[in-house]
Amino acid sequence: MTVESIMPSLISLWRGGKGGRLTAGEVGEVSKSLLSLQRGLTGGRKMAGGKYMESRGEFGAYLLYYFPVSFVQISGILEGAGRAADEIAENAVKERRAARILEVGSGPAPGTCAAIARLRENRPELKVDCTLTDQSDRALSFAKRIIASNFRGVEAECVRGDISRGFPKEIGRKSDVIIASHVLNELWKDDPDAHGKRFNLVKDLSALLSDGGMLILNEPSTLESARSLISLRDGILESGETGLSLISPCPSAEFPCPALLSWNATCHADVSWKPCEPVSSLARGAGLDRRSVKMSFFVFRKGGGSAGVGGNGEFSVVSEPLLNKSGRIRLMLCDGLRRLSLSARCGDERAKGQGFFNLRRYDRIRIEGAEIRGDNLGFSPETKIEKIRSP
Repeated sequence: MTVESIMPSLISLWRGGKGGRLTAGEVGEVSKSLLSLQRGLTGGRKMAGGKYMESRGEFGAYLLYYFPVSFVQISGILEGAGRAADEIAENAVKERRAARILEVGSGPAPGTCAAIARLRENRPELKVDCTLTDQSDRALSFAKRIIASNFRGVEAECVRGDISRGFPKEIGRKSDVIIASHVLNELWKDDPDAHGKRFNLVKDLSALLSDGGMLILNEPSTLESARSLISLRDGILESGETGLSLISPCPSAEFPCPALLSWNATCHADVSWKPCEPVSSLARGAGLDRRSVKMSFFVFRKGGGSAGVGGNGEFSVVSEPLLNKSGRIRLMLCDGLRRLSLSARCGDERAKGQGFFNLRRYDRIRIEGAEIRGDNLGFSPETKIEKIRSP
């Protein structure tokens, strides 16, 4: 199941039952609402945490634009988490039970849809039960219908509630996958104790996670949201109260994260994407660049192993290619303990042959034979790069 295969049902639901491509008038209508929503969720973020799901125009913009974007984000996050999703599905089959998903602040459930698709990727017969919670009845109603339209045999329970005022008591069973996507940054955003309250929410979620289960925290890639999530990651690892182990995207579970040692540093994924219709048309209509999907995220598991120890020779790429004054292309790398750059001359054949110029954010690599250039690294005739994993 791909986001392209889900789009017809999203269009049909938004229109009230009629499918087909969006008309030029509909593209204009939704693009206008999309631009308003995008501005409201970035910059001053006046709409963050608001009830934009209740407006037809803004809900249409979310459903037809942000739903597919979020679906692609969670799909990429699950792929980057290695075999975690496969192990969860395998355990559910072995124990002859349904795999269980909980999505908090679910909206119309793009994260849940992506998780179902991934869990069933090689097991179409796998039973899946879902619990969705959100403060919008409209969003939950659409979520239930989207899941029913696209995933046969999946049970979806909807619980209306504002988790900023307390976790719904109706949610008590353990889940194998818990998703909080674009939620934390909208909670307690003007509260001086926002960090503490978000940490307590993560503790509540970890208590609902089955052994070996996976918690996905996904946030916008803006500097403020990303650094806030990184700080929360450090708090989770330092406290040890949650029983959570970090498995992605960091090369190690060290803390504090080196990104926080500089006031303007951040860390986020940037995955190339050729958007389907109507996402592409809506992006053009709103004047938005949609050639990639960006997000800041962490994936934890309940118990089990975690990311390795910092300084073990593995690095994650944490920047775009940068051109310095001496004409060298450099990439910032992180091994969990420090950030440093690896650079090569423009057109360096050795670097080209090793795939250096094709590396992108969150590629995981191992380096041998690099030249020491002060506190950083440079390509030499002996340098070898092994790509371990891509996002």
